[in-house]
Amino acid sequence: MKHAILGLMAAVVLAVPTGFAASKMICKDTGKEVTSCCCSVKDGKFVCKFTKKTHDTCCCESRSS
Repeated sequence: MKHAILGLMAAVVLAVPTGFAASKMICKDTGKEVTSCCCSVKDGKFVCKFTKKTHDTCCCESRSS
């Protein structure tokens, strides 16, 4: 029983970093692939650094490759 639980935990630990590496962020305003979120928060609104447009939610979305 302990070996099964340890094996499952090891599989999860190895799979988690791989899953994050396979996803990429895309700016919905420009369509550009970004390495980190391109939004900043100003007065409670998200502002895209590329287009300077304000949004209620972040304009970046994560997509798997």
